[in-house]
Amino acid sequence: MSEFAKAFYESHFPLESLKYAFVTTVVQEKTMPFLRDHIYLSQEGLGFPPKEPQTWESPSPEFCGILGTPIGKVVAALVLCAYGQSVKRIPRIVTFHTGSNPCEYNLRFDIEDV
Repeated sequence: MSEFAKAFYESHFPLESLKYAFVTTVVQEKTMPFLRDHIYLSQEGLGFPPKEPQTWESPSPEFCGILGTPIGKVVAALVLCAYGQSVKRIPRIVTFHTGSNPCEYNLRFDIEDV
């Protein structure tokens, strides 16, 4: 999957221009409940769904948990495949909601130089 995503991106843009990887309307069967039950509901005082985007910085437990989900692993594999080791990294993940559906999760993986 990561090779395909890299090839598709490179067919339209230079690889060096990739700064973010967005995953919209997350419905993956393991990622969605993990976000709801272990990320949002475990945060004291954080409503569900949160009104504002939530930023999870590396190496927080929440960041590591999201990166360990199936979707997080795909994005991490894309970055590793596209650039190799010790070139780029994912320093933060932003979770946010759009629309009125509380289950409409979106993820933004920030990509930057090491």
